[in-house]
Amino acid sequence: MNCPVSALILRLPTHAGRYLVRLGVGLCALLLCLNAAGLPLQAQAPASPSDTLSTPGYLLAAADAAVQEKNYPQAAAYYGQAVRLAPEHAALCYNLGTCYLHAGQRGLAVVWLMRARALSPHSRAVLQNLELARTSRGSAGALTSINNPWQGFYSLLRPNGWALAALLTFTASLAGLYFFLTAQHKRGRKGGFYLLCAALSLSVLAFVAMQSNLSALKPQDMALITVPRTALKSEPSPSASDLGYLTDGTEVHLLGAKPQGGYLLAEAAGQGKGWIATAHLLRPFPYPAKP
Repeated sequence: MNCPVSALILRLPTHAGRYLVRLGVGLCALLLCLNAAGLPLQAQAPASPSDTLSTPGYLLAAADAAVQEKNYPQAAAYYGQAVRLAPEHAALCYNLGTCYLHAGQRGLAVVWLMRARALSPHSRAVLQNLELARTSRGSAGALTSINNPWQGFYSLLRPNGWALAALLTFTASLAGLYFFLTAQHKRGRKGGFYLLCAALSLSVLAFVAMQSNLSALKPQDMALITVPRTALKSEPSPSASDLGYLTDGTEVHLLGAKPQGGYLLAEAAGQGKGWIATAHLLRPFPYPAKP
């Protein structure tokens, strides 16, 4: 008696080419949809007098005008209002961080450029300006709209989900190899070969997506100094002795979850542990805010 499952498996190599073409068309359509959905906001003038001063179009147009006049603090103010409407928009975070970098506010620049990196980990512009903000060397790149076509695809699953997808597609590639080696007919071997190549390619893509998501993990226990200079105190009190001084843009590791007397215990590289005023700190994640 013929088993339906066995018959389906035996017929798979014969129809693999047809199935793979359909799968490829579907994936292309999905990527195009994700790419279209992830297009950056375009700066537009208000369409009518009814547009308020808080609309994205007005804010972006005003920010662009301020950038043209090299009034970066004013541009940062407009981008700051726009990013509140779309806090997960990579281009807005990048433009806001770059404006802060041009304005000389390194701490705020690093905060927003780190968010842009988490949202668009493969953008060279983000990585370049983030490095400049951290080292204060060179000149900041121009403001731009970041459109990473893979960003929406990578964010479809969490790292664990991409790891499972890589495992499943790799298993499918082994099945394709089996059909390629054992099929008695030319069509069967051809179908097994196509299945092997397609599944192995998808497995590599899933692995790359998993690595990308892992590299963009958001550190919840990190903060940055956002004032020109602040003291590292021995106790959570303004009258406590100073252990050292930290400058704008310095990254610190938060050791406590709750402030004490307006201070938070933190550790800075080369300075050791101490208490820092919460008013002088800003956390990039989960959303830029005081600890």
